[in-house]
Amino acid sequence: NTKHLHIFTGLPLVAIHEVQHPLESIATIYCENIPHLTLQQAATRYFKLVELNVHYFQNVPKLKYVHIHTEDALQQPKATLTAVCNMLGVFCDKNYLEMTSAVFKQKERTMREGIEWDESVMQMIVRNSERYSFLKGYF
Repeated sequence: NTKHLHIFTGLPLVAIHEVQHPLESIATIYCENIPHLTLQQAATRYFKLVELNVHYFQNVPKLKYVHIHTEDALQQPKATLTAVCNMLGVFCDKNYLEMTSAVFKQKERTMREGIEWDESVMQMIVRNSERYSFLKGYF
């Protein structure tokens, strides 16, 4: 329970929410559940998970959220880590940034490239993505 954790520690609580491209997440759900899910069902499941996250953001007291986009972390790991440290009020020295940014030096996953995206599914994904501030800008 985050309320009790905050009371016990006396420290601010921060959740780091990693956000990746919606098509990547939907492709992952779809590929991990073939033949049990259609692409439409995978997209619906994804947006139910997004809605669960939003519910959590809005209903957990004393919890601050940082949204980190996977693409930003992979392309600019030092800048992303510095922004997180600044938000947390923690000093990031050069050695820390060098060591931790190495974790991000992996190639971005691109499962979405192997999927034939149906136009109606794409329209639903774009329409739903526009409802969430942390998903804006992907389309």
